[in-house]
Amino acid sequence: MNRTFHSLAIFAAAITSTSLVFASGPEANLVPAALAVAAANSSQETATRDLQPFTNVAHIPVGAELSSIKFESAKAVKVATKRKSITNSGYCESLREPGGSILCSATQDGSVMPAYRVTYSYQDLPMASDETGSTRFTFSVYFHPEELSPALREAIAAQKIKGSDAEAFFDMRAQRGTVQVPLVDEPNSTFCESTNFEGTWKQTDETCRDKVVYRKASVPAGYIVVKVKPLNPLDQHVASVNSPLGR
Repeated sequence: MNRTFHSLAIFAAAITSTSLVFASGPEANLVPAALAVAAANSSQETATRDLQPFTNVAHIPVGAELSSIKFESAKAVKVATKRKSITNSGYCESLREPGGSILCSATQDGSVMPAYRVTYSYQDLPMASDETGSTRFTFSVYFHPEELSPALREAIAAQKIKGSDAEAFFDMRAQRGTVQVPLVDEPNSTFCESTNFEGTWKQTDETCRDKVVYRKASVPAGYIVVKVKPLNPLDQHVASVNSPLGR
């Protein structure tokens, strides 16, 4: 048997017998078990970066119906705070597959910490790629356990938070975001005069130089910012007085 074919046969058998688990999001944990098979024959390069899973802010499309946002669940989970990127240069260079080798690169999440995940849903137009035409979508925010009061943690454990009752435990507010963009400051800019000759623009004074000055301006962003705040028992009156939307 050809040595190369024999090696690839062993490699294929190892892949077949190896279980790969793929996931996404703060709770992701990609376990590249097949990388262990290749470790003996390939050089690995690793790089680790910090993740920021704990945030009370989420972004949803600007076309979402704010009145449709509703509480779905609150749950104790585990989240990763670090992500390791693993590159097997041997497979990246030797296996020139059209779709790329599964062993060329992978990510592995670690440094798991306890967290609380709060999930809401909202109504929006269906995605073009979704054959089911679903118009209901979800987003989640994550909190450190100490950010929630003992009473709130107990309510979550007992699954007592449902539907509109969530307003007594979480203050949710949504508003359209803004972004800073550079705009030409025309009053403080100068532009050289040009003439069009047979479809070609030519500068009248060849010694002239354009001077373009930019300024920053805030414009509406293409997304809605949703902020969720856990309420302590003493703060529950806030949610009963203020509307959670439109601010």
